[in-house]
Amino acid sequence: MADKATALNTNQLFRYLNRGDIAEVKFSPLFTTLFFPNVATFSTQNIMLDTLDIEEVTMSAFCSPMVGSQVQRDKGYETSTIKPGYMKPKHEIDPTKTIMRMAGEDP
Repeated sequence: MADKATALNTNQLFRYLNRGDIAEVKFSPLFTTLFFPNVATFSTQNIMLDTLDIEEVTMSAFCSPMVGSQVQRDKGYETSTIKPGYMKPKHEIDPTKTIMRMAGEDP
């Protein structure tokens, strides 16, 4: 007879899905893989954004190595630095004030 199924919490489920010995169930986040394939992680808190001075971008639909074209020169750019604010909750959390309710139900 089959073992009784047990409920897993999120951490246990991710730990099971990321097991190295089972290659066919390796967890892969589809959304971030499709829309954000390149991730850059920095050790600083500053975010640097480049503003390009491009008035008109010309792009050809079909390119041929035998056809000449005009050389496009860089017109420069400007880098601005942003340091995002740090927000920390300042209210105290009292675990004795929690209540049980159904999803979507007003307390």
